[in-house]
Amino acid sequence: MYKVWNDPIKRATQRAQMRALKARRRRKAWLKQKRKRVLGYSRRDQVYNEARRTAVKVRAPKDFSLKRHPESVFKFIADIKAIKDDPRAASAFIELEHCTYLSSGTVALMISAIKELKANNITVSGSYPSSPESKSTLEKSGFFKFVIGRVSDENKVSLNTIIQQGVATVDPKLVAPYVVRAMDFIWGKKFRNPRIQSLLIELMANTVNHAFKKTKNSKWYLSVNFDNKNKKVAFTFIDNGQGILNTLHLKYGVLIKSMLLNSNEDILISAFDGKFGSRTKERKRGRGLPNVKRCFTENFIKNLVVISNDVYLDFETGKSRKLKNVFEGTCYYWELDLDCESWKIL
Repeated sequence: MYKVWNDPIKRATQRAQMRALKARRRRKAWLKQKRKRVLGYSRRDQVYNEARRTAVKVRAPKDFSLKRHPESVFKFIADIKAIKDDPRAASAFIELEHCTYLSSGTVALMISAIKELKANNITVSGSYPSSPESKSTLEKSGFFKFVIGRVSDENKVSLNTIIQQGVATVDPKLVAPYVVRAMDFIWGKKFRNPRIQSLLIELMANTVNHAFKKTKNSKWYLSVNFDNKNKKVAFTFIDNGQGILNTLHLKYGVLIKSMLLNSNEDILISAFDGKFGSRTKERKRGRGLPNVKRCFTENFIKNLVVISNDVYLDFETGKSRKLKNVFEGTCYYWELDLDCESWKIL
């Protein structure tokens, strides 16, 4: 640097280069402002509008609630997944701007569907909810760990998270910190809760062992949402496998017929009641679904809902119903609050 500044020719050359660089930057900024004044949008907006114009558009439900409107939610998810079967589709655009309510569980479902599109080399973009509350929920949910987007400064730090796992083994250490965090949020102390921990392990094991025809394809998503207003934590566990009912029909078809179970609702209820034991007769096998129900009946969790294939099963009301829109996979939803049983302090 000493030699350059003592050489008048090199010094003049560097100054000319700096002036040229500044001139290019000013020109670029001026063109950007001119485009905004003339066209009404920036280059980024132009790219966004072009993506929206050419992509296959899917409109999310206005009330994007899994518990209140499962039919419209699963129709939306099915519409997203159907794009991968269209050989002409190269991109998808998800319209969220009109959503007045958005839940963390439905966000996790949406991510699972988006991941399927990306696995088929389909690019995905979308719009933000115009409702400030819904936009805040989306930004805090952990959605933007999986999708590129801007997050408001006030929502960058959040306890909420979405975990994705796609391996052929069960890793209890992956979910353990979130269970302890939930206990701390509800009771103000760091509690162990082996019941909820074992529940999550059962769901992971079911995904790895049963949900997919090939174990290496197993993939699940866990959404954990901390609700400060109602002082509760909501868990949503999702896998995009073949679903509980399809698995039962494949493994216990003869037994199902002998038990005279004609409807899928009755079959799913019987599975949670433990009427389908282990085919291997091993002592610890075949207890996964009954353990999920026992965790609810013993009040370690509440508001348990299970959706698999074409059945919606609500354990809180004891009612089940058949869905028009089939969900190829299984979705579990439950909540924790002060009315639930705790465990012990660490």
